Amino acid sequence: MRRYVAQRLVSVAFVLLGVSFIVFLILHLTPGDPAQILLGPLATSSELAALRERLELDKPILVQYGRWLSHVAKGDFGRSIVLRRPVLTEAWSRFKATVILAVGGMLVAFPLGVASGVISATRRGSLIDRLSAILSMVSISMPAFWVGLLLIMGFSLKLGWLPGTGMFSSAGEGGVGDLLIHLILPAVTLALVPLAVIARLTRSNMLEVIGQDFIRTARAKGAPERWVIARHAFRNTLVPLVTVLGLEVGFLLAGAVYVETVFSWPGIGSMMVNAILTRDFPLVQGGVLLIATTYVLINMATDLLYVYVDPRVRYG
Repeated sequence: MRRYVAQRLVSVAFVLLGVSFIVFLILHLTPGDPAQILLGPLATSSELAALRERLELDKPILVQYGRWLSHVAKGDFGRSIVLRRPVLTEAWSRFKATVILAVGGMLVAFPLGVASGVISATRRGSLIDRLSAILSMVSISMPAFWVGLLLIMGFSLKLGWLPGTGMFSSAGEGGVGDLLIHLILPAVTLALVPLAVIARLTRSNMLEVIGQDFIRTARAKGAPERWVIARHAFRNTLVPLVTVLGLEVGFLLAGAVYVETVFSWPGIGSMMVNAILTRDFPLVQGGVLLIATTYVLINMATDLLYVYVDPRVRYG
């Protein structure tokens, strides 16, 4: 196990190195000059040249990347060109808001998705099964930003039940209750697609397991149906569910960009959108690297979780 973890950590390092280089290269090849954006259209050529030299934007791309990578290895992600604050401090403060949103979406998607899949599988062909299939297809087909706008118009503007924007009320105390109320609409919006995927996957895996011989044997022995489903059938669907868990957590982090923009949620997604528009290269690079690190570590933890879910899995 230790050898496997060490190998995965080495692969994680190479993955992050590749991600950082690709993002760095793409950002520096996109049109737009950070110096021009900062100084405005009236800046002289000498002023632009001086700012580019101070920001080291006049150096070759590989030299810039090498210097940036050497600073990152020391824990220094640089300073935001526009905000003029440390990138790591700014990205981490925004990332915590994104994690709150992703966890909220996960708490909606996974319990409801698993429950829907199990009920649909145990009542195959029923009205509940058909409604679940229709709702899952509709959820997957609708863009998150459009669903978010509909929820804001319905529950915030028309009914006035829930706030439509922000993480806290401007006149509120900023407590946990205020946060949870603001979290409902964006969390539901973010959870719709993962919920549908998990529900359909759970249903298909449950149907496959229910048709196997050991389930028929358990029923023949007189075991209660709930015991057969929970103890035997559902337990044998955990490995594929753990797999999709790791994938969907990554989707929740990536999909938060759209949801944060619609609901004005102060997360890392909205921060990166603004940073891209202003060509704030260090802030974008730091945000992407933070998300990529979280994603690969979650996938590694998912692989390690297989050992506890399925005793037959062993890593050498």
